[in-house]
Amino acid sequence: MNVEQNLIKRIEKLEQARKVGKQRLSDEIRVQQATADTFTWVTQHTKTYNEHWFKEGRPCPEEPFPPYEYFRHVFDTMDLGRIIWFEKSRDMMLSWACVAYLLLRAMKTPYYGVLVQTQKDKKVVQLIDYAKHLYRNSDPIIRAAHPLAKPL
Repeated sequence: MNVEQNLIKRIEKLEQARKVGKQRLSDEIRVQQATADTFTWVTQHTKTYNEHWFKEGRPCPEEPFPPYEYFRHVFDTMDLGRIIWFEKSRDMMLSWACVAYLLLRAMKTPYYGVLVQTQKDKKVVQLIDYAKHLYRNSDPIIRAAHPLAKPL
């Protein structure tokens, strides 16, 4: 191999490394934007499921979290870091909103402990399964940026 060929190979390697670095930076920016707040992540970058999808005439059970404006306020209130009591009803999806909020915090913060208390064991299992569903259905670049310590 002559000097010219060697130089061309080195330039090609450098160009490839530059492209990889540029893609990584682009992915990091996309992940930061997608997970900047819970409302953006849960309404645009993961999917929830609707247990009543067939009855409601929806095409499939998986869909983005509904972008109701009150969720933005719920998540903003949670960001205050205080103890919060929500008066809730079954149809407001507040339990699922809390799970989404806590899951995103756990994904983004190393060693972030989450404790979920419910009235019945069956409900807490349902909420843990829901957290797994949200994670599984997150954009692949988000999962790659926030890998699990152990498999689901």
